Amino acid sequence: MILHIVLFQPKHDVTQAEREAFASTLQRTVHAIPEVQRARVGSGIQVGVGYEAKLGRPPYDFVALLEFATLQDLRTYLDHPLHQALGVMFWQTCESTLILDADVVDAADADLVEFLAGSPTER
Repeated sequence: MILHIVLFQPKHDVTQAEREAFASTLQRTVHAIPEVQRARVGSGIQVGVGYEAKLGRPPYDFVALLEFATLQDLRTYLDHPLHQALGVMFWQTCESTLILDADVVDAADADLVEFLAGSPTER
């Protein structure tokens, strides 16, 4: 499975109307592009554990996790005109971001040890 992980922080002066427009566009985009298997969006929470004190407040308030069956499906999504329009809106409203695409396996999978022990460049 391929994950498209987007951590993001909206600009401090983004209006409520701009936030709603972005959210609506994101929702329409992930529903309209069939290669998106699953899409989740969330906001950071404080759990009250040790790493929070060590790391401080994360620099991003929001995360989007999009799942794809293949790398080609992710590329199709990224090249789609709806995603292109979403991207324009994202960069207009986003102050900072961290984007990571990852090849992932289920941690309960029997191949996990081989997956983690192998070189990422071999995948």
